[in-house]
Amino acid sequence: MNSKSKLYYDFVFSGGGCAGLSLAYRLAKSSLTFSAVIVDSSKKRENDRTWCFWEENNGPFENIIFRSWDHLSFFGTNGKQDLNLHPYRYKMLKGIDFYDYVYEFLKGDDRFSFLHTSIKELRNTDNGAEVLTDAGEISCRYVFNSALRPEFTPNSITYFQHFKGWFIKTSQGAFEPESATLMDFRIKQEPGEARFIYILPFSENEALIEFTVFSPALLPPESYNQALRSYISEYTSIKEPFKITHQEFGSIPMSEMQFDRVEGNIFHIGTAGGMAKASTGYTFTRIQKEADALVRLLEAGKKPIVPPGSKRFRLYDSTLLDVMANERYPAADVFSTLFKKNSPATVLKFLDEDTTILQDIRVMATVPLWPFLSGMLSSLRRYQTFR
Repeated sequence: MNSKSKLYYDFVFSGGGCAGLSLAYRLAKSSLTFSAVIVDSSKKRENDRTWCFWEENNGPFENIIFRSWDHLSFFGTNGKQDLNLHPYRYKMLKGIDFYDYVYEFLKGDDRFSFLHTSIKELRNTDNGAEVLTDAGEISCRYVFNSALRPEFTPNSITYFQHFKGWFIKTSQGAFEPESATLMDFRIKQEPGEARFIYILPFSENEALIEFTVFSPALLPPESYNQALRSYISEYTSIKEPFKITHQEFGSIPMSEMQFDRVEGNIFHIGTAGGMAKASTGYTFTRIQKEADALVRLLEAGKKPIVPPGSKRFRLYDSTLLDVMANERYPAADVFSTLFKKNSPATVLKFLDEDTTILQDIRVMATVPLWPFLSGMLSSLRRYQTFR
């Protein structure tokens, strides 16, 4: 495409990351007739991130799951808990494996094209939308945009889940491959934040150790490395020297605001459309559900407008953010209490937003009443201003 060319596609994917590729993959498996182009400045040749999630059964990407566990450890204010996840399994998917798999799948489908360039602007037209790139303009019926828009409503509470992970290889056995650590809150906590370590072991000698923070702002870069070094020294049996074979860093918004998911014929998907769960940052499973729903709408000949999710679960998420932001109750104690007083499967089902109202009440009855009631009332008062 030269600077003066202008092409037409039914769909333009603005971004070829998790959300864009998940939707493209499901469209490729449909019988719909369309033309589509995936526009991304990167060719996705690096393992830039890792996704973790839980499922009861085999999912669409089961054959590229890197590791999975049916038992997890949890270190909270009540000590260590061993979590039997049945009927779930906790799964780890490496970004590069996902990119390679989906891109290879799409290359065999002549409905898809790929363009590696930067996007300058998305704009609506009378009959669709236009995408202005460094390589020229593209006209289309719909744009599916997964590029994160950083603007947040001022009156809303917005945290970030930010993390630094080391892929470590040791000279002697230091890990238990059959049991990962979901959260370890034994590290020093700061007011209004949640800080924990999780460990995903691949063998006795290899694991991903990640330092994760829920807070309103990122930390200085060296703080993440210092936290990892301190944890390894104090809480693991890892002996020097060890090798850091790969590092990853990321930041995911956790906001109570309702994202604008539709602007004319431009549809914001994935994190850009508010798919990151506000109370935990878990995103991968929610993106898959969103992609399924979008394809079903397109197959039915409808405009692909997926509702932003259950209002009651958005209220629950907003309440937890309020509890953390106003220091009503320590976040480490919240998660410790949830896993101590509920079965792991119940907690995971609740976080997946698959529970009934009665089940929700039973789960919420296990956390301290007044801090969460105050947080919920505060969230309800903000409702009209941040949405």
